[in-house]
Order: sequence, then C-alpha cells, then structure tokens
Amino acid sequence: MSNDNAYSESLFKTLKFRPEFPVNGFKTIQDARDWVLKFVRWYNTEHRHSALNHVTPQQHHTGEANQILAKRKQTIDAYDIMAITKKIISFLQNLKLTY
Repeated sequence: MSNDNAYSESLFKTLKFRPEFPVNGFKTIQDARDWVLKFVRWYNTEHRHSALNHVTPQQHHTGEANQILAKRKQTIDAYDIMAITKKIISFLQNLKLTY
C-alpha cells in the first residue's frame, strides 16, 4: 500500500487553486498540455514550499537553498539581537535610580 495519495491531493489542490486555472476546462488537449507545462515550471521555480522551509524545489535541488536559509537565519538572528537590545535599553531608561 502506498501513501502517495496525500502528496497527489496536495499537488492537485495547488493546481486547481491557481488564479489562472480554467474553471470551465480546456478547449483543446494542447491547451491543457501548455497550461500544465507552465504550471510545472511555476511550481518548481517560483512556488515556495513549506515542506522545504519556504524555498523552491529548484533552489533545494541546486543547493541554493542552503545559502538562502543561512542568510534568512542571519537576518532573523540580527533582528532578535536588536529586539533584545532595545528591550534592555528601554528597561534601563525606565529605571528610577535613587542614591
């Protein structure tokens, strides 16, 4: 028994919910082929996948994802440090020091 159905269902949902999906069907088989080819290109090169830490399959496949994720972590870490620093400064400024 295969567990592939969940992956297929997810892919078909993504496909059907694209704004340009023809709700009334395709006029010709070639129109369908052209649309699917365009969708696959978008899905692999532009669509960021949550299962891949919000990078594209192409970025994951080529190894570019490692650089993207490292840069993202660096940005988040820098933000965290700034936020903590601001809280400390604010706390110190609000202290009522009496001697």
